[in-house]
Amino acid sequence: MEFCYSEYQSLIANGVSKEIARAVLPPGFYTSFRRTVSLHAFLNYLDLREGHGAQSEIVKYAIAAKELAYPYFKEVFDAWDNRKLKYNRGLRLINLVEQGNKEELMKYLEENYGW
Repeated sequence: MEFCYSEYQSLIANGVSKEIARAVLPPGFYTSFRRTVSLHAFLNYLDLREGHGAQSEIVKYAIAAKELAYPYFKEVFDAWDNRKLKYNRGLRLINLVEQGNKEELMKYLEENYGW
């Protein structure tokens, strides 16, 4: 392990980027990384990675990332989740209208909109 790490350090000292030099490290070697992203891009990432059809490992990663970021952006996350809720309710309403089921539509309007 020490040999691999010294080779890694040597590569970096010779101008090789950390990303490339990391190839000499064993797969189990602990590494860390930083990532910067706009908040809007992060929210879009969460929509995709928490959505239907995402692999369970990716969903867990997205949920963990959201939990880390939430304390810093509570209002933004709450507004984003509220927007998705309204969007989903709107889609359900459109589907009910298209289906032409008046009873189901009236029940939905009463439960969700107080009509």
